Amino acid sequence: MARIPGHPGRRAPPQPWRPLGLAPRAWAAGIAALFVGFLGYGAISPWSNAFGHTYWTSHTHKKVIALTFDDGPEDPYTSQILAVLEKEHVRATFFLVGENLARNPAPARRMALDGDAIGNHTENHTAAFALEPERAQAADVDLAERTIHEVTGQYPRFFRPPQGLRSPWMMGLLARDSLVTVTWDDAPRDWEKHTPEALVRSTLAQAHPGAIVLLHDGLNLDHRADRKRHRRGAAGHHRAAAREGLRVRDPARTPARAADARRMAPRGRCPPQLRRTASRARQEGPGVSD
Repeated sequence: MARIPGHPGRRAPPQPWRPLGLAPRAWAAGIAALFVGFLGYGAISPWSNAFGHTYWTSHTHKKVIALTFDDGPEDPYTSQILAVLEKEHVRATFFLVGENLARNPAPARRMALDGDAIGNHTENHTAAFALEPERAQAADVDLAERTIHEVTGQYPRFFRPPQGLRSPWMMGLLARDSLVTVTWDDAPRDWEKHTPEALVRSTLAQAHPGAIVLLHDGLNLDHRADRKRHRRGAAGHHRAAAREGLRVRDPARTPARAADARRMAPRGRCPPQLRRTASRARQEGPGVSD
């Protein structure tokens, strides 16, 4: 304890501990900012596992990529894209919105027949879906699954949240339902106005072995959106990828019996056969299984 100048018998009171010279209030504000930043990163970043396991890429050295399409089906564009994929002998993963599916069921039936993978993209594509109460999320996911099953005869194995946003309770719900959460690591921003050629160039600039490409055959619930460039771009993606030595891998498929077991089981309980299937799905990732 230091002595007070001019008072040899008196000592100065101890000063409060201030790391780096900052007051406790400043430290508290800094810690709070870091926590908020962590929550924001976990919710927004497609490459975050903060709230639960998320697939944004597939860990492989093979020169393969996965094409995924969101917000459909939306005809005539979805059917046109499916025709291009069939012509190029390519399969893709389509994350369907239940309300759009009820409006355009024919393309989804063709997806199932062609061998494309079908994922759940919620019933109404609410932008703030991740922040809704868990009960509301569960009802929405279940309604979309029923719609998908009624049209295609399949129960989806994959789930992509609207805008890619996640929350701890939403990820917990999906884990209990044995749904595999899929985001992306190659987003050419096709919701903006690009030519098909620019769209392909942007995709290839980010492409790498195991990349998951985010594309759209619809746009939210907007039935007036023009997606013609995506039809032309679908063929361009495949051909340009081939020139770069990349190929589009067939999407992983869920055994029907395991999918049916998941839906018959009460929420929060998972039969052993399904646990094995879900574990294998998490190890493989979407769209890159042999």
